[in-house]
Amino acid sequence: MFQRFQNKDEPLLAFAKSGEWFGVKVLKTDNSPTTAWKYSSFYNEFQKAIVAVDGIKTTKVTHIGRGSGARMADLAGVRQEIIRRQGPWNNSSMNGAYLTGLPRDTNYENVGWFSFNPGTFLFAILEPPVELPQKVW
Repeated sequence: MFQRFQNKDEPLLAFAKSGEWFGVKVLKTDNSPTTAWKYSSFYNEFQKAIVAVDGIKTTKVTHIGRGSGARMADLAGVRQEIIRRQGPWNNSSMNGAYLTGLPRDTNYENVGWFSFNPGTFLFAILEPPVELPQKVW
């Protein structure tokens, strides 16, 4: 959006009336802010970007960020009903395709790392038993 409105001097959107901006596309062609990219063009550009970044292994192209976004929100402690609204996904599709399936909240609370009071994190610093480094090394 910065590229469009700052660097290319596209006129800023007026939000006074919804009809003035409903037709504006986020991913647009160069010639018109109301003409969306064709899916094939969008797919091809994403594919080039994925190939250009060495080390990315994925079966997704245009939805590459959906799973990681949901997992990052889950790791940050966002409630699943809120994550589900972003999809929009039902519970089985979100848990089956986008989250890891591990009940992090229960696991974290059981080991004393996390409390369900909003904004409270209880990370414990544990000293390993003396014999553990000897067994590992």
